Amino acid sequence: DGAMEGIQFDGTGDAIEFAQGTGAFSGAMTVETWIQPSSLPVGWNIVATRWFRDTGGNGAFDWHFAVRNEGGQARLNLFTSSNVTTITGSNFYGSTTLDASSSKWYLVGFTIDGTGNLQFYINGVADRAPKAGAARGGNANAYLWLGDARPNPLGFLGRMSEFRLYNKALSSGEMLASYKTKSATYGLSSIEFKAGDNGVGSDVARYKYDDVNLTLPNSAVANSYFTREGHT
Repeated sequence: DGAMEGIQFDGTGDAIEFAQGTGAFSGAMTVETWIQPSSLPVGWNIVATRWFRDTGGNGAFDWHFAVRNEGGQARLNLFTSSNVTTITGSNFYGSTTLDASSSKWYLVGFTIDGTGNLQFYINGVADRAPKAGAARGGNANAYLWLGDARPNPLGFLGRMSEFRLYNKALSSGEMLASYKTKSATYGLSSIEFKAGDNGVGSDVARYKYDDVNLTLPNSAVANSYFTREGHT
């Protein structure tokens, strides 16, 4: 019903800290967590990170996951480091702008496969095409933080719930299933339809919030969806 509490973060030095070395594995990985941003100011808005060895900001580079706001667009963002001593990966962005003005919950996350291909996800649906070059090394000296424990206003501001970290890349089907399992709890629902005329085509999932209409992308898909559901 959208009334989940989660853990509140104030965005300034506010973090949950795990033991040093937690998550220190290389290769494939998945991160996912439910977030309810109360504000997404210009800058980092760090959701989770394995990028620091202390609150002074000294580096122990691995990965750094945020909802970065630049140019009026608050999008999923990931830094990675493949050799754990320098920023040798890249700075990656999703394509969907998240909204902090309506108290919406989002299930956000990413997967990196064994060859370094990155895929962002929002509410179980892929956000942008996969990106190569996101390999990371699993620095044993880094702390895993939810939020940002450094004394600066760069961390996430809002609520967070059900953080998960895997040492494998979940499939797109597993990411969607994770969303569908809990979507109603967070005030969302999902609709699935065929992406072709008259029910012929690949399955497509879309998410929607309570009291918000779902707009299908074009008349052919609308025809496909309503035909599949038994409507004319």
